[in-house]
Amino acid sequence: MFLGCCICGKMTEISKANKKYIIESEEFTCSLNCVKGWIKSNDKYDSVGKVASEMLHNVYAYPRHSGSIRYRSEYENRVAYFVSNILDITFGYEMHGFNLSTGTYTPDFWLRDFNVFFEVKGIITVGWRKKLKRFREEYPEVKLLFIPWILKDKFYNLPNLCGLRDVR
Repeated sequence: MFLGCCICGKMTEISKANKKYIIESEEFTCSLNCVKGWIKSNDKYDSVGKVASEMLHNVYAYPRHSGSIRYRSEYENRVAYFVSNILDITFGYEMHGFNLSTGTYTPDFWLRDFNVFFEVKGIITVGWRKKLKRFREEYPEVKLLFIPWILKDKFYNLPNLCGLRDVR
């Protein structure tokens, strides 16, 4: 099976073993440069008010405490490092949740200045596929990039400038 990158068009072969980490209907990026390209392809907002009034309807926000953020996985930690230290983009972690007809969904990262969300996932379960499908149906205007586990090596090979653990 092959997937085409939504930014550069490069075809990437997905092995049978890696199919459990991807969703064919989702936009696919093949590299960190293409993740960056996906972010930059979205219009940067001039004011947070526009984001809040136009997009974050039917949404709840988690109160965040000051101090260091504890990520649920080392992979999320690496993505946060990439967004913050390499791209120099401010983000919120599990900051906004969306009310769905079947429950709630909270994307991992919100890049406020670009009004886009990231979801970082390992193995894709049937339940998570259903939740993502419901989210896409109920919030078609929300821009969400799914970052699958098969990109992990690209994130784990970033320069080890801030003492991130190598847990491979």
